[in-house]
Amino acid sequence: MTTPNLPDISFFDETFEEVLERNIKLFEECYFQEHEERYILHPGDPIRIQIYASSYREYQLCKYNNELAKQNSL
Repeated sequence: MTTPNLPDISFFDETFEEVLERNIKLFEECYFQEHEERYILHPGDPIRIQIYASSYREYQLCKYNNELAKQNSL
């Protein structure tokens, strides 16, 4: 029995860099709305390091869920 030539499916297409940039921009926008002043996250900023860690975890969870979804599809 041969396997059909089905295209690879993906439910999550973002790269880690895209997840990180989205979360940094989200923080900066929320900070501006709350305090009405700009806060730029520079490399080495403790808040940016926290966002990096949480973005990495978010990315890994999405990749894991993507693999689970693939296993449950035809």
